[in-house]
Formats: sequence, structure tokens, C-alpha cells
Amino acid sequence: MEYSAFLKLCNIIRPQVQFDDEMSRCRTSKGPITVEIMIRCLLQWFGGGSYLDIRLCAGICPTAFHCCTYKCIDAIFNSGRFVIVLQKNWMWMCRVLHR
Repeated sequence: MEYSAFLKLCNIIRPQVQFDDEMSRCRTSKGPITVEIMIRCLLQWFGGGSYLDIRLCAGICPTAFHCCTYKCIDAIFNSGRFVIVLQKNWMWMCRVLHR
């Protein structure tokens, strides 16, 4: 993914996924997980990475990893700017599997 596309995705979903800075510091004495780290985790996970390795590199706990990735997925689908396009072969495979 190009850096400009990455930043554009960050800006699109930022209002829906950004955590409250003050509450994050009260709970963990650290700042909130940034949108950039959330999307980085999501993209690596979609790319086949192990969530254990990804969350360790990002410095977040397993619960926070899953919360962030699912929050990003919901934000992307709810943004209305993205459309899921399934290829013909995928649709054919689904029909065969459901018989």
C-alpha cells in the first residue's frame, strides 16, 4: 500500500476509531493507540500475519489488538466509501460449497 493511500485511509476512519486521550492515560498511564498503529495491525493481520507477532511488535495486549482490528473493520465498512467486490470464481466457489 502506498503511503498516501495509507494516510487517506487513516483520515477516513479516524473519527470512528480514535480513542479518548484522557481516559486512555487514566486507565493505562500511556497514550491511546494511534490510528496508524491500528491500521498497521489490521493490514498485517489481513496479510496473514500472526496476531501474536503483530501485537508484540505494536506493543499492545491481545485484547487491545482484537478491539482495534474489529473497530477498524467496522469503521471501513460503515464509512460508505468502500465496496466489496467479489470475483466470479469466488461466487462460484461459494455456490459449490453450499450444495
